Order: sequence, then structure tokens, then C-alpha cells
Amino acid sequence: SEVAMASESSRSCRLLWYVQILFVVNYAKRISQESAADLSNAILDLDKSICVKLTNPSYQDGLTILSELLNLHLLLNDVSRSFQENNEYAWKITDELQDAGGLRILKTHINGTYVKQALRWPDDKMEDIKSSLIGISSVWRDLNRSVKEPVGNVNYPKDIKFKIDTK
Repeated sequence: SEVAMASESSRSCRLLWYVQILFVVNYAKRISQESAADLSNAILDLDKSICVKLTNPSYQDGLTILSELLNLHLLLNDVSRSFQENNEYAWKITDELQDAGGLRILKTHINGTYVKQALRWPDDKMEDIKSSLIGISSVWRDLNRSVKEPVGNVNYPKDIKFKIDTK
């Protein structure tokens, strides 16, 4: 399958694919098909970003990955709301997915500065961050549609720059 091939092509991203498979198998029946597809695509995009950027991450690369992690976190929150009534542990699941599929990879492969900066962002800034992420996710989806190379290809475009205003 495409997922299996992607896992084999990028060892550093296996955890992310595991999280995706775990989520779909255990919880897809409790969320809409559209939400499951959105989540799957978001994780796929994040997987591509991390696989490419890990070779020689710059400060801007770190912000790109961090913004994608935040985007995934917001999407996970939206998805968890859709089945929270049927699962009292919905928010705990969301937190665990975010940690397993996101910050753990970031902490392992990217300079801790990015994580420290993210943790300094106050909760009341999340709306501003969410607004910024709307544009980021749109550009990322357009970019993803135009890519002909398979998942994990080192030629995946890496010159796209994203920025989150944290003032």
C-alpha cells in the first residue's frame, strides 16, 4: 500500500504513519469520512515536510514544520469534537496523537529552540495562529496536488517558505 511504501522509504517518519494508521483503525467509524480524509491528508503533508527538512533544517524550515504541527493539532481538535460525545477520552486521545505524531519528532530531529519558542506562545494567540494556518494549509494543499514524485522523494519542493507572525 501507499502507506507501507511511505513508511519503508522514510524511517524517520514511521511514527507519523503509525499514528495515522492507529487513528483511522480505532476512531474513523466515529467521525465523518470527510474529516478522516482531511486528517489523513494533513498527516501526509506533514510527513513529506518533515522527511525533506530533516536533512539540513534551517530556522525557516523549523518554523515550517512547527506551523504544520500546529495545523495538525487544530485539525485533531476539530476531529475530536465530532466524536467527543461518543468517547469520553476524546481530548486525551487528541493530546496523545499530537505528542506522538508531532512534538516528539520535532524534539528528536530539530533544534529544541523551535519547541521552546512554541511553548512560549500564550493560549490567547491561538486564534491568530489559526488564521495564519488557514493560508498555510491552502498553499500546502495546492503544492501537494502539483507534486508528481512519490511520497518521501528527496526532490519534493523545499523552497516554499511559510511564516507565522508571533508578535
